[in-house]
Amino acid sequence: MLQFDSSRYCVRTMEVDGQAVTFRAFENIVTVEHPVDPRYQAVSIYVPEAFYHGETVCGYDLHTAPILFENNIGGFFPSEPRNPEHEMFGHTSTFFYALLHGYVIATPGARGRTNQAADGRFYGKAPAALIDLKAALRYLWANEDAIPGDMHHMFSIGTSAGGCFAALTGTYDNQADCEPFLAELGTASGKEELFAVCCYCPVTDLEHADAAYEWQFQGIPDYHRMHMEMDEGGRPQFSAEDGVMTQRQIQLSDELAAAFPTYLNSLGLNAPDGSPLALDSDGSGSFRDFLSRKIADAAQQALDAGRTVDCPAFTVRDGRVTAVDFSAFMRFITRMKEAPPFDDVTMHSFENNLFGEPNEEYAHFTAFSYQRSTCPQPTMASSAVLKLMNPLSYIREGSNLVPHWRFRQGTNDRDVGFATVAIIALALQNQGVDVDYALIWHENHGGDFDLPELFQWIDGLCSAESRGQ
Repeated sequence: MLQFDSSRYCVRTMEVDGQAVTFRAFENIVTVEHPVDPRYQAVSIYVPEAFYHGETVCGYDLHTAPILFENNIGGFFPSEPRNPEHEMFGHTSTFFYALLHGYVIATPGARGRTNQAADGRFYGKAPAALIDLKAALRYLWANEDAIPGDMHHMFSIGTSAGGCFAALTGTYDNQADCEPFLAELGTASGKEELFAVCCYCPVTDLEHADAAYEWQFQGIPDYHRMHMEMDEGGRPQFSAEDGVMTQRQIQLSDELAAAFPTYLNSLGLNAPDGSPLALDSDGSGSFRDFLSRKIADAAQQALDAGRTVDCPAFTVRDGRVTAVDFSAFMRFITRMKEAPPFDDVTMHSFENNLFGEPNEEYAHFTAFSYQRSTCPQPTMASSAVLKLMNPLSYIREGSNLVPHWRFRQGTNDRDVGFATVAIIALALQNQGVDVDYALIWHENHGGDFDLPELFQWIDGLCSAESRGQ
């Protein structure tokens, strides 16, 4: 039943800024025998049409093209397979440029936290999206001989919540934990292997994301953000929202920030040069210095490119960023979220919604917020689900990890703490896998903001692999 039908497609042409690409579209292919919702438990595949006429694109052909397994998950919402014509807040889909560059795209859908059946039951709570992505990978591998592109050069890519799930697809130690869920759906039999993973601003390690965020913005009580509402035409409209945390929120922030050094030190992380990374009880230390250097590197790269970098937290001499005041930089970019930002004590955050159950819309997922909950009957996510949703649970075990990883986060990202992204990158690097991690100057919380560099990374890995390096 789960066989790829190469005759079921349409050919489309898309033009952007004077550039055109013609591609073959195999869309909305259901990936499991017993779907809960086939709109989401599906994959769409897009292939440069030139490949079917014996041509190459950027040196790739029908059999050698890398496959981008890019999910479209944001905010832990349900996500249908995306297509090249889709825009995100007015920006042309990355897929257009990927097809123009000669890549094959396999974009999976996934259930999400708000999926609700007619009887009121929720069917997209954690770990549903992870299971759907794994089912899509199994489908692709089961049809390896029929699907275009090189399955051995498959790159899992995601942004924000999607970055969390991209990271989870790169840790194979969770296969046994996922197996009961996969078996229930009737997935294809086969592997789920990937060649590389690229995460933009991943919202992950949620059990400790609150402490990481409050450590970063410690002592900053005011918050500044944009409130989004959809207009009648379905377009997002934004308005500024500014405020100051309550005394109770400030107290919670202080408690979380004070707890973060103990957690960070328990990880035993080392910098790429092998030196230990740690924090003192006051929040200072070599780990904070490491992040300061990453911020300085991002600013320096912008300066070297001729861009203006005006930030009171920097010391700049002779065109070089020589020092960064970490706390001053956080005041410069400003806080966006109130404490706790992820496991809200009122139990009404996106993440609380993610960890609900079929009959419970929300749940806590940290002992800290559960013990301080303002809800009359708070619920707590199970330890089994928490493990499945945290790639660090498996990375620290150190086996069956994807060999190549890339992490990018904007220096203006205030949705998730810098420490959260750095920790997963460093944990992987400390396990001996290849990791490319950097902050990008003046970028916000988002993804695919460095497509030329992303494509260069992909091409470089594929070229090195072909040379046997």
